[in-house]
Amino acid sequence: MVRPWGAVLIGAIAGLISTCGYRYLTPLLNSKIKLHDTCGVHNLHGMPGILGAVAGAVAAGFATVDVYGYR
Repeated sequence: MVRPWGAVLIGAIAGLISTCGYRYLTPLLNSKIKLHDTCGVHNLHGMPGILGAVAGAVAAGFATVDVYGYR
């Protein structure tokens, strides 16, 4: 189970990768493959969404019966 401090940590990392993606990855994608992300959807939703999916999979992988019960 992800505790509140874990959720804050995941959110902070998501904000960090979103900001770094906007600063470093967007110009790289624009110069290399001519991908122009007008609204910043890739940085705002894509990369943090992938992080959230991985964090959710890791949390589910560490789930035990002691935490959640049998239901």
